[in-house]
Parts: sequence; C-alpha cells; structure tokens
Amino acid sequence: MNEDDSIAATSLGATVVLKESEPTPARPAEDGLLSVLLGIVVLSIGGTILAAIPLLFAGATVALAAVADVEASFLTDHSGALWTLAAATTATVLVGGAAVGAVTALGAVRNKRKPNEITGNQLAAAPHEVRELMSDAVLTVETIKDSRAWREGLFTDVDLRAAIWDIGSRVLAATELHDAITAAGESGNGALAPEDDQTYVLSCARIADAVQALRDAAEAVTQLSAELAAADALAQQGAERAERAEQAAGRIGRLVAAQATTPTTPATAVTDLSETITTRTLAYRDLRQT
Repeated sequence: MNEDDSIAATSLGATVVLKESEPTPARPAEDGLLSVLLGIVVLSIGGTILAAIPLLFAGATVALAAVADVEASFLTDHSGALWTLAAATTATVLVGGAAVGAVTALGAVRNKRKPNEITGNQLAAAPHEVRELMSDAVLTVETIKDSRAWREGLFTDVDLRAAIWDIGSRVLAATELHDAITAAGESGNGALAPEDDQTYVLSCARIADAVQALRDAAEAVTQLSAELAAADALAQQGAERAERAEQAAGRIGRLVAAQATTPTTPATAVTDLSETITTRTLAYRDLRQT
C-alpha cells in the first residue's frame, strides 16, 4: 500500500491523478489464459498463411491452364490433399477467430474491474479555491510518501488512496454544485435559493478541513522521520564511541604487554661478556708488558 503511483504530484493536466481503489490484484490463471489465447491467435495466423499458399498455387495453376486452353488434371490428381488443406485452413481460421473473441471478452471483463478514475482535466475545471486545495492535498500525500517513516512501512495499514479519493470526490461534487449555482443565477428566473450558496461554502469548508487533516498527518510523519534520524545519529555516535573505546583498550593492552616484556634488570649476559673481555684484555696487556 505504500507504493501509490496513481497519486501524482504533477500539474493537474490530462494525467490520471486519482484512482478509487488499489490496483487490480495479480491473477496468474487469468494471465496464463490470456497468454495461451494470444499464442493461439499468432499460431492461427501463421497456420492460415501456410495452408493457404498451396491453395493459392492450385488456383493459379487452374487459371493458367484455362487461359492456355490446356486440360488441367491438377485438381483431379490432388483433390484429396487440396480438400484437406481447405479444411485445415477453415479450422485454423475458426480457431483463431474463437481465440480473438475470447481475448476480447477477457479484456472486457478486465476493463469492468478497473477502478474509477479522476483525471487532471476534471480537476482543472474546478473552481480556483477547491482546485488549490486539491493540489495541496496531492502534494501533501507526496510528502507523506517520501518520508522515511512511510518508506520503512510504519503505516502499512493507512490507505492514502482512499483519503485522497475522498477529497477528490468532494472537489468534483463542489465543482458540479458551483456550476449548477452559476447556471441557475444566470437564468434569472429566481431558481437560485440562498441556501444553495451556503451549501457550496459548507462543501468548501469540509474540503479544507480534510486537507488540513492531511497536512497534520504529514507533519506528524515528518516529525517521526526526524526522530528516527536523530535516533540513528545517536546510535551512530554510540557505535563510534564504542569503537574508540575498543581502540583505546587495545592500545592500553599493547602498552601493558610491552611493559611486561621489557626487562627491568641489568643485561647479565652482556655484562658478563663485557667483564670477561675487559678482564682478559688487561691480562694480556700485563703479560705482554712483562
């Protein structure tokens, strides 16, 4: 329900803006039948062409024989095959015609199931005050659909199409009432009653209330989307802090390990080596002097 392509935020031109209900649900069996029928139609056309070629050749042969005043035994020699081809061609044409009829009937059934629509041309003929409200309603719906809260499926039970269809229907009714009031006023025969104008004003007020309710809903959804973004930002900050803490702990652990493996006593082996070399050097020097 979140994907509502029938509500367009474009200008109120010839484009279909509103639809009464959800798109027709998928019917695999019906779609499969339609595909089979279309395949039969295509095969029938091809079969008719292939079967008709020999018949046309036979006819051309007989015609040429008649023109040349030559006895033609072609039909006599191949009458059985030609009758078979003629029967096959006729059967193919009948099957193809039946398939075309079935496709037409199935298309008519589908067209009957299509939801009612309000086009941009209908809304463009509305009085300025309600046309502006309708445009605002369509743009408000787009705002709701573009919000993060809506995209994440937090309002899957909300039917935007039903709401916008209700407003559109009210706009068309107000348009008809406005046109009727205008026509009655121009007739000048006293057919226009004071309550007629009041009815139109009340109708416009009802439309304005509905659009304002839609605006309130859009504001609430936008606010919720902002709160979701803020929560994500806090979570991101928390994750970054945790990562920095983990890195700091790793550095501290490395420092502790380095301290643990660093000798804190004199290097005995090196000291012994140095003392041995020094002592022996002095001994050799004394020996040489002696």
